Parts: sequence; structure tokens; C-alpha cells
Amino acid sequence: MKNLLRLTCVLLTVEISAGVLLAQSLTKGDSHRFHKSAPTSRTEVAKPTSVTLSTFERLKALAGDWEARDGTAYGGKPIRISYKVVSQGTSVMETYYQVGSDFIDMVTLYHLDGDSLALTHFCAVNNQVRMRAEPVTADGKVRFNFVDAANLSVSSKEVMSKLELSFTDKDHMTQSWTWRMTDAKGKTFDDKAVYNFVRRK
Repeated sequence: MKNLLRLTCVLLTVEISAGVLLAQSLTKGDSHRFHKSAPTSRTEVAKPTSVTLSTFERLKALAGDWEARDGTAYGGKPIRISYKVVSQGTSVMETYYQVGSDFIDMVTLYHLDGDSLALTHFCAVNNQVRMRAEPVTADGKVRFNFVDAANLSVSSKEVMSKLELSFTDKDHMTQSWTWRMTDAKGKTFDDKAVYNFVRRK
């Protein structure tokens, strides 16, 4: 009888010990059932510097109507553009058209992209060009260069590749667009159109 009681006690002790170990395992967290995923790392986006922000504010200050009469493209007819700050102040929309023409009508959107200025130009030849600006230099000019384009296949021989903006004062500024063309032999060459705009009052 004593041996039976001793055996029963031993079994109970083993069961209790096993239960305690299981409880401790659950409390500490099983590596398979209770493992928490490490937070996903995100790439930090560069914040715009004061120079980039001030340049973007200069673009916002263009809001209004402008006209250039000295352009050589499209027969030298007056070119008019208007600027409007849109999307709760995060973008500047430029609408471009030629006086007396019903087919030269284009839109360009300027915005911040990290510590850069970027634009998307919706061209009349049915491509949509993206450009990014170089860091602003001491001369205050803003120089945009080609990044890529949508619908390039439908107009592969004609694409805007550069834009340079320079500001004389709040009522005078210049746009210099570079138009890249490809001939039948695959050779590319650039044509530049320069417009000196005056604010219309």
C-alpha cells in the first residue's frame, strides 16, 4: 500500500511540473505562436531644404496670367500661360496656349518631390514627360531635365527634354524649352524655344 501511495505521489508531481513548465512557456511566448513581426523599415524621404522650399514659393508667386510675344515657334504668334496653385498648395498648374490656335493647349504641373522640384508636362504630341530639377544655383535659375515619359511610343521622335526658368522680377520671367527630335536615320538633335513672359495686368 505504501509503495502504491509513493508511486501516485510521484506521478502527480510529474504532472504538476509539466503543467508549470507549459504555463511558463505560454507566458513567455512561444516563438512560433506568439512571435511579433519586427516593424517594416521605411525609406526615409528627404525633406526639402529652405532653398527648395523658397524656389517652390517663387513658382507659386507666378499665379496669374502671362504673355510672350517674342517666341519663334508656331509662327511667332503670342503665347499665353496662366498659373494656378492647386491641390491645397502642393502643386502649381501651368496652362499654355497660343493665341489664335485651337490645337496648342498644354498643361504642366510643378510640385515638390523630397528635396527636389519635379514636373509633369502634358504635351500636345500626346506624351506626358516627367522632369526633375537640378539644385538651384547662385544665378537663381531652375533647370529641369528629362526623367521619363508616358506614351513615348506614340511620339518617340518628338519629346521635351529640358526646361529652364529664370526670373527677372515679379512681373518678368523667361522659359527656355528644349525639344528633342529624331530624324529618319535615328539621329537626334535639339531645338530650343525661348519665351520672355510679362505678367498681364
